[in-house]
Amino acid sequence: MKRFILILLFACSQLSLFSQEVVFEASASQVVEVGERFPLTFTLNAKPSAFAQPEIRGFSVLAGPSQSSSSNFEVINGQVSQSYTLVYTYILQADKEGKYRIGSAEVKVNGKTYTSTPFEIEVVKGENSTNQADRSSQNSESESGDLFVRVELSKQSVYLGEALVATIKLYSRGVSVSNFENMTFPSFNGFWSQEIETPSQFVFQRESLNGKVYSAGVIKKWLLFPQQKGKIKIDPYILDCIIQVRGNAPQNIFDGFFTSSQAVKRKLVSSISTVVVKDLPANQPATFTGAVGNFTIESTIDRTKLKANEAASYRIKITGNGNLKLISAPKISFPPDFESYDPKITESIKSQNSGSTGFKIFEYPLIPRSAGDFTIPEVQFTFFDPQKGTYTTVKTSDIAMTVLPDPNGGSQVVSSGGVSKQDLKVLGKDIKYISIQPQTFEKVNALYITNWLYYVGYLLVIVISILLALFLSVRQKVKSDVLLYKNKTANKIAKKRLKNAAIALKLNDNDSYFDALHNAILGYLSDKLSIKSGELTSERAVDLLKEKSVAEKTISDLLEVLSICEFARYSPAATVERREEVYSNAVELISTLEQTIR
Repeated sequence: MKRFILILLFACSQLSLFSQEVVFEASASQVVEVGERFPLTFTLNAKPSAFAQPEIRGFSVLAGPSQSSSSNFEVINGQVSQSYTLVYTYILQADKEGKYRIGSAEVKVNGKTYTSTPFEIEVVKGENSTNQADRSSQNSESESGDLFVRVELSKQSVYLGEALVATIKLYSRGVSVSNFENMTFPSFNGFWSQEIETPSQFVFQRESLNGKVYSAGVIKKWLLFPQQKGKIKIDPYILDCIIQVRGNAPQNIFDGFFTSSQAVKRKLVSSISTVVVKDLPANQPATFTGAVGNFTIESTIDRTKLKANEAASYRIKITGNGNLKLISAPKISFPPDFESYDPKITESIKSQNSGSTGFKIFEYPLIPRSAGDFTIPEVQFTFFDPQKGTYTTVKTSDIAMTVLPDPNGGSQVVSSGGVSKQDLKVLGKDIKYISIQPQTFEKVNALYITNWLYYVGYLLVIVISILLALFLSVRQKVKSDVLLYKNKTANKIAKKRLKNAAIALKLNDNDSYFDALHNAILGYLSDKLSIKSGELTSERAVDLLKEKSVAEKTISDLLEVLSICEFARYSPAATVERREEVYSNAVELISTLEQTIR
């Protein structure tokens, strides 16, 4: 029985091996020195029926192809898996300088032909064996030029605002680096910098520099945007490198069997780098605000047909590569009858070697206060393209909107074509025509002051003045009493309005809830501050609350609650989770204002 199970498991493993995807790859060092010996390997994850050797030029084949294989068989929780690896290895020697192509090798697996990807190997001039022997015999392997750090710039000359990449690299040649510490990075004064994500583990790779092969590793990368013109110097990068140095020469025959080394700290300082920053051309369009790169712009609106006093969301999306983080909201001319708010900014930007890429969205809440047909005009956005060296203007399309009258009878004025609201007044006739009829005149011989009618008239003027003063006084008192009455009953009326909001909250009617809560707060402020509801604005309310010595935090919390209520009209889903919190804050704010304002 056990034998049967083993045979079954082996058969399953063969089936899984047969069904897996075939991978055939070639690998070798990308940079080698003249005279250096190195391996060239071809790796396959299946058993081939044939192998065709690649074309190799510019190198001497010292050995190969030799074959080695390995397999792995696992059974975990009843799941059978098997892997197989076959490696063909050549030992090559570089003959002369240049770049040489390693051709494709071919294998046949289950009747199908698979080929490896060809690639190039660069051969650079190496040091002679005498220098190598001298270097290996010295105690310190960290000679000048064998271990250093560089701040490498992707560009030496850029425009103002154009991106460049600064890479800090550690170069080693025959030096064993075990660790580095006490790093001091450049301050990048004159630049707006953004760090580029690099692997968390430091890894050396072979690179050619000035005709020599080094082991080089990236320590950090930054994306830099120059903010001033002229020559900008980048401070040096400083670090302490811990290297392993061989001990003294053996003193007796037994010391030769043991090798000893010691850790030595070496301070490395990079050279000062300089970037030449060119000013942007002088013929800047009026719509240019500092964007440098290559961008596109588009505009959308969530609804083009709505009722007066309802909310809409207008979005501007800027996409591209450049100084996206530094781009500000473009100038937009909304119709005069539209009430607009500060935009909500959303961005998705990734810093990489090619620059800062992604998009930035400016979302404007809009509330049309009048009915009619309106047009949100095109939005122009100008950027400087450093590749072309010119300014480019892109623009959105016009968006037509139809606003219907408010069915709830809210305050509005029917308008068309973006005409602003106007108060209509009926003017009385103020022209008195000249009479053309003959008139009779009476001659007065005596002084008018001696006539008894003068004294009667004088007395009447005094009586009328007294009566007028009394009338105005009574009228003012009545008016003051009305304001006082509203002031005293503001809290009571606000509680009734809050009760309506609480009922809507229980019924899960979000629209009615936020409308009731918004009206309760505005109605309270109108009664408490003695302002007509039509004349009440956020700015005036803030000024009057400050005059009443209301705390800044209370005013800020009040504006936040009003903003949430306004925002809920066009995006109820975004505020549904905060309904109870907003209600509690509103009740607490009215209570605080009632205690503060007397």
